[in-house]
Amino acid sequence: MSGQQTIAFWVAAGPIIGFGHLRRCLTLAAILNEHGVRTYFLLDAAPDAVALANAEGQPAQSVAAGEPPVHQLTKLPERIAAIVVDSYVFKPQCFARLRACVPLIIAIDDNADRELDADLIVNGSAGADALNYPLQTGATHLLGTDYMLLRPEFAAVPARDIHTDIQRVLVTVGGSDPRNLTSQLVQWTLEALPGVFVDAILGPLFEPRGGSQWVNHSADAVTLYQNTRLMRDFMLSADLAITAGGQTTYELAACGTPSLGIRVADNQTINLSGLSKAGTLLWVGDADDDHLGPTLKGALVHLGASRDERAHMSARGRRLVDGRGAVRAASAILERVKAAA
Repeated sequence: MSGQQTIAFWVAAGPIIGFGHLRRCLTLAAILNEHGVRTYFLLDAAPDAVALANAEGQPAQSVAAGEPPVHQLTKLPERIAAIVVDSYVFKPQCFARLRACVPLIIAIDDNADRELDADLIVNGSAGADALNYPLQTGATHLLGTDYMLLRPEFAAVPARDIHTDIQRVLVTVGGSDPRNLTSQLVQWTLEALPGVFVDAILGPLFEPRGGSQWVNHSADAVTLYQNTRLMRDFMLSADLAITAGGQTTYELAACGTPSLGIRVADNQTINLSGLSKAGTLLWVGDADDDHLGPTLKGALVHLGASRDERAHMSARGRRLVDGRGAVRAASAILERVKAAA
């Protein structure tokens, strides 16, 4: 590739959609930077998202929600070789407008639920290769967990022990928790498995409700952490995780951590169904289910009594997700940029 290229990212993030889209794009951008590519982020997002991108060394600015950033792209100092779009609200007509000013469009997708006029489509979800993506002349599809965009730390996960009993449980529901679900999950865990320790991870947009007593627990049994950078360490130390159905499910699989999954948004269906089928987690229900508590507690008791099942879940997760998906996706993007130059 002659000369330094610039690739822009247009990403949605915030309290409702979460930070998963932004985090996977930051991972991809960092790998592209290692190959001499400049990157720039245009964020349909809360101010916290711009700060997060900046903290990761990525220049970023806010853009109008749901609008193609054509105006911002034309004002960037460098010619844009490609743009990566990662947003559910980016409509087909938005892709059409980008065609006028960007030679290459990459779409990061999860659901195959709309037309994507892109040259390269990346969907690292389990079961993505079975989705009905329309055939497009010249388009490349990178589908399945070989292309899951995880941080590099999940590509070098050490071996782990599977204890006879569940001693430590990790609880995490993502960047925000508008339903205050974390509190309930912690309480149900302590009721189902007396004597366990719980690490509850609160995302950067978490806002506690009900003051400091937001969960009724023993301080010796539960520790709360907010916006930690040590997620892999917590995953490796946990005998079992309770998680929302976002990208965290794949990080847990890479770590070999058996998991109970809860759907907190419709776009998590493919993750939970695909990973359930692969045997890396048990999908115990949706956040709004009336019987979520009893179902979750039953699953906790069941897995607590079955080391063999947890060991099988752990091994299946490590086989399914090797943590090198972002490297593979970056390589494919660089090849397309080189070909389009």
